[in-house]
Amino acid sequence: MIARARKQESRVKDHFELRGLSAVAAGAHRPSWHALRAKRLRIDCTRDSPRYGHLVTCMLRSVGVPSQETVLAKWRDKLTSGTKYEKFALMHAIECKESGTLETILNGKVETTNGYTEGDLIVLGTEGERFVLSAEKFQERYDVASAQAPADAALASQGYKAYTPTGQAWAQQLDERAIAANFPEGKFMAPWGSEMIIEPGDWLATTAPLANDIYRIERNAFRNTYKPM
Repeated sequence: MIARARKQESRVKDHFELRGLSAVAAGAHRPSWHALRAKRLRIDCTRDSPRYGHLVTCMLRSVGVPSQETVLAKWRDKLTSGTKYEKFALMHAIECKESGTLETILNGKVETTNGYTEGDLIVLGTEGERFVLSAEKFQERYDVASAQAPADAALASQGYKAYTPTGQAWAQQLDERAIAANFPEGKFMAPWGSEMIIEPGDWLATTAPLANDIYRIERNAFRNTYKPM
């Protein structure tokens, strides 16, 4: 029993150190493995940023799930050689005034979780899902100058604003066979460092023109948000 526990701890340690936490926000420091072990693999989020603490926790929990780097290396060329799509749906977003963690829920399932800090934006998707974008990524995908009051009074009262999208992406829809072959656990690590589910009929996408990330777009959300260019 002790030998098994030590072997599992060694696997997690190797995963932690080899991955290097490359998805951590620039400037965030990385605690040592021994510091994590002393905390029983828990992060003191009052000392580290919520996004970082959440990232480390998810990575330590996700040994065996395809990493973002692995998925990107395998799918980048496949996606960029295919059809490019552009966003067309007006989207609503609100700027974060504090730090926290958000669950993105679609069809009653948690798609992923992501930490946010002051200045990030929470975007309301076409299917009622909410997800986090940094201010930088938001400016890359939406026309900030187009901000206007929402037609929905409830959203306006919450502080949301409506934005015209400018984002583009390469994407490919995956069937059951593709999911089974590439994502047997039905999930992979998202660019922000937590698990993201993927199911038959969903789309695997990478942002244009950089193609430096891979993420899932649920089938209905894709249909109501993107169109071929």
